[in-house]
Amino acid sequence: MTALLLALTLSAAAAPTKAPAKDAKHFPVLANTKSVLALPAFHGKGTHVVHFWATWCGPCREELPGFLKKAQELGKKGVDFTFISADEPADVEELGTEMMTQMGGFFPQARHYVLSPDIDPHTMTKKVAPEWTQPTIPATFIFKDGKRVASFHGAEEAHALDSLLPPPPAQKPTTANANAPKK
Repeated sequence: MTALLLALTLSAAAAPTKAPAKDAKHFPVLANTKSVLALPAFHGKGTHVVHFWATWCGPCREELPGFLKKAQELGKKGVDFTFISADEPADVEELGTEMMTQMGGFFPQARHYVLSPDIDPHTMTKKVAPEWTQPTIPATFIFKDGKRVASFHGAEEAHALDSLLPPPPAQKPTTANANAPKK
């Protein structure tokens, strides 16, 4: 009986939850590559954004505030977000909560996970984008109806969400002589 209870507890801990996390203490741990690729964001209907990041990643920390601002706006419009941290699970609890709270990153439209320490984040992003010769994080992937339509990493990250944002309102043309009398 104890073995059965232990087995059920371990299998439940390895499976990702569907409810969005409110803080890093609730990040489900993705145990292996298969569990990452099984996430709904990779297969679901609609527009899904998958973002790999880590608190130890300088470029991640640099781009995350602007990225999260855009993500929150898009989340309100129905775009699904899945954030996958490459931190050690204990580090996410200590560092991730403070960092993401300061940036406003925990929002209801997002799902948050952490990779098992057995999964190399660079290898994982290469699985998602096999054409990348130098996979790295931060990395963002956009899926529409289960098909990957865009991939961003490195300096491209700053513009990863731009194509999903509505265009700015058109401005009326102005002329220097708008008030000048007509001839």
